Parts: sequence; C-alpha cells; structure tokens
Amino acid sequence: MANVSVKKTINAPPNEVWKTLSSFREVEKYVPLITKSTVEGAGVGAKRTCIVSGKSGEGEIKEVIQSFDNDAKTLSYAITSSTLPVENYLGTMKVHDLGNNTCEVEWSGSFEPKGMPEAEVVKMINDVYTMGLEGLKKLHQD
Repeated sequence: MANVSVKKTINAPPNEVWKTLSSFREVEKYVPLITKSTVEGAGVGAKRTCIVSGKSGEGEIKEVIQSFDNDAKTLSYAITSSTLPVENYLGTMKVHDLGNNTCEVEWSGSFEPKGMPEAEVVKMINDVYTMGLEGLKKLHQD
C-alpha cells in the first residue's frame, strides 16, 4: 500500500474552503485535469463521476464518499473505477482552521499501484494533489 499526503495553507475562511470540498461538486474548478464532473447525492454515499483529460486522452474516474464529518471538516472517498493506475484507493480531504481566516487543507490517499512502478504512481498522485490544492488556493484567494 502506498501513501501520499500534501498540505497547503490557504488565506481564506475554513468554512468557505470546506463548503467547496464538502459539496463534492465542480471539482473541475480547482483540479485542472478534470474537465467535467457530475454528482449524485450528498454526504456519505454521494457519487461523483469525473471526466479527465491527459496525455493519453480522456478518461473517467468514479468516486463515492465513504465518510463525512461536517464538524471536523473531513471527508473520505473511494475510487470505484478509474483509468488511473491505482486499486483500493481511499482519499481523505481535511480543512484545519488556523485562525485569522486562514486554513490548512490536507489531501491524502492510500492505494495500491497498478501497472506502473510504485514511485511513478506516487509521484503522479502527489502531482495531482499539489495541482488541486494550488487550484483550491487560487479559487479562494483571488
């Protein structure tokens, strides 16, 4: 099992950032690789389908929320099907209040690499998380 964790400080109220993440909607606003997403439901059991564009063309990622805690500002989601080289993926997003309308967002995940060396898959997931958190920062700070 491989693990990746990326953190980013965002100068925005934690509740606003959490509202974006917890809706599970419009992930394409902050993850540039995703060109479109749709969501069915809310909270635990909500399903999201993401259309991803990359070097190898277009792909689809299907996800479902596994745990959701509004008070702790954390959610975990599993990838149920994907063109990504991962199996048994579980991702977690957390928003930590740092005070003064600033927060730290942590995006972490565990997974089994599939079809590629672990180091390459870890770098790929790390790059996606970094890109997503940068996008989230731009979305809330601009």
